[in-house]
Amino acid sequence: MATRSRIDLMLEDGTIKHSYCHWDGYLSHNGKILLEHYTTEEKIRELLSYGDMSSLGPEIGAKHNWEARTDDTCTFYGRDRGEEGTESKTYDSVEVLLKENGQEHNYVYNPATKQWFWGSNRATKLKRLTQKLIDKQSE
Repeated sequence: MATRSRIDLMLEDGTIKHSYCHWDGYLSHNGKILLEHYTTEEKIRELLSYGDMSSLGPEIGAKHNWEARTDDTCTFYGRDRGEEGTESKTYDSVEVLLKENGQEHNYVYNPATKQWFWGSNRATKLKRLTQKLIDKQSE
């Protein structure tokens, strides 16, 4: 069963650009990958430029056969499967994101602080994403 998440980037105007990720959205997988491998605004913008994804990997990687995906690279619905309508979308604010979200996990990167934040689908505010938080949630 999928653990769905959204990967988000806070923009200068307060809006949130996001992409959906279908698999492994829990903290010990997607949270850990984002915290360890997506540490610059540039890399996060590149990730979101491909739109919604089936799975997140430590590397964005190149276009590949949908059936030949690996754990090391991301698999995108548009780039790798040829689906349409999978582009990243924008929310007006974090508050709107949290109210309208139906995913189990939200990951929001704030380039001003160079930090990731996390909230579950029931969260009314976000927590800073740290290894300590990942470890605590994994217990």
